[in-house]
Amino acid sequence: LRAPNEQETAAFDAADLQAAKVAKLDAINAKTGQLIEAGSVVINGVAISTALTNQVSLQGIDSIIEKGLATFPQPISATNGGTYLISSQTDLDRIGGLVATFVMTTKAEGRALRALVLACNTVAEVDAVEDSR
Repeated sequence: LRAPNEQETAAFDAADLQAAKVAKLDAINAKTGQLIEAGSVVINGVAISTALTNQVSLQGIDSIIEKGLATFPQPISATNGGTYLISSQTDLDRIGGLVATFVMTTKAEGRALRALVLACNTVAEVDAVEDSR
């Protein structure tokens, strides 16, 4: 057996770097999803989930109200198992805005972390990128 030459070592290093980046990017993406699914915003003292199912519910409520198929108040699930009654379009817009801001901010933080990972030139640099969200 012989030691790898420079080209072989460089190829191994490049493969290790790519694998480290993929693993770190996957972890960042997974955490972004977990944060959104587990997140909440507080409206009048009631925590409303930022999970995708609640985002869809808010869009559905907005749609049926806009089409004249329903009126306010409209219920939405609270994270404590209770219900929050959305009292008006202003209330719905406020809730939707807070949820969207939480989701978009969480995604932006993930994108910033992914950019740091993609800019790394060594496995050690990749390992040093910390997702402390």
